[in-house]
Amino acid sequence: SIHLTPVLVAIFALLLFARERNNAGSSQSAPNYDKPAAIVLLLATVALLLYAMYGIDDLNYNYIGLFYYAVPGFTVALIVASLMMPRSRITKVIVALIVAGAALPYTLRQAAIPTAYAPNYHDARIAPYFGQVLSLKNGVIALDLDNSKDWGPIWSTLLGIEIYAARHETEQLFCINKNWHISFGVNARCTEQQLLQGNRYVVSTSTQFAESLHQSSAIDLGGIRFYKFHAPTLAQNQILDVASNQTLYASSVLNKGWSIPDGNFVWSEGSNATLAVNVDPQLSSAQLKLDMSAFLPKPGSQQQVAVFINHIEAGNIHFDTNNNRGVRAFKLLPGMAEKAGPISVEFRIREPLSPQSAGLGADPRMLGIALYSIAVGE
Repeated sequence: SIHLTPVLVAIFALLLFARERNNAGSSQSAPNYDKPAAIVLLLATVALLLYAMYGIDDLNYNYIGLFYYAVPGFTVALIVASLMMPRSRITKVIVALIVAGAALPYTLRQAAIPTAYAPNYHDARIAPYFGQVLSLKNGVIALDLDNSKDWGPIWSTLLGIEIYAARHETEQLFCINKNWHISFGVNARCTEQQLLQGNRYVVSTSTQFAESLHQSSAIDLGGIRFYKFHAPTLAQNQILDVASNQTLYASSVLNKGWSIPDGNFVWSEGSNATLAVNVDPQLSSAQLKLDMSAFLPKPGSQQQVAVFINHIEAGNIHFDTNNNRGVRAFKLLPGMAEKAGPISVEFRIREPLSPQSAGLGADPRMLGIALYSIAVGE
């Protein structure tokens, strides 16, 4: 019925227009709810269309527009009311009773049908899963959630565990470092201090991913496996390219602000993106070399990117159509690679732009830079 709503709204608007013409010059005034109701229905329709165009990334999940399901029924009711307005009082009462008599049992029957996600509220596995995750707790657990393949079970199970922990007044069990932040809220997002604690895990259901890590999972929640996070260590003059290391980049190199690696590069999304790699402290006099390009949709397009290594400004990159893809080298200054743990490389992108806004397709991602490889050398 949701697809018929624009038609119903149009019919109601036409009926309203026709009755206005019939009442022109007549002393009988039309009821004052018609015009405001028509405006509200039209605005609701426009709002959902705009939301579908710019705010929904997958139209297969119609629950996202659940608020709009009231519009078809309300429109039908107004159409019936508009048609019945000239009728006698007894006719209106009879029609109202017939409609109510038909609608009430249908409404009760629909209300009795459980929602598709109702079983999730009584999932007996959540309690033991909670116990398994709790066994990893050494401070707040930082989680990188895999959303490239079978993300559904990961999303629903972790939400269930978080809700279970909250109901049992458990101190914050985990934070989310990558993916599905919108489901967990701002307070559940990992802070930099929580990431530095080292209690970080990559969560995935992919067997291919498991094989690429060459390590056993710490816990297994019915196929949802937790792997200890280890940033890759770059040897002297080693080139870590995206093309042959997509899984490694997705799990252990890219932090926030990146899309899923695709082909031989990966796009940044938004105005800020970070990655992490281990660098031997003995190579601290070397350079970090990044093979990059920028999204430049037009001949005169430009992009400015500031680069920070462990929060120390390393330099700025200017991209234009005459100087786009290439290897940019940044000297590892004292303090950048001396502390324990991986170094953090941050990119602050001045003007990310979507292909959609540039007229190059329907891709709404705010693209900044494309990363092809990372290396450390002289």
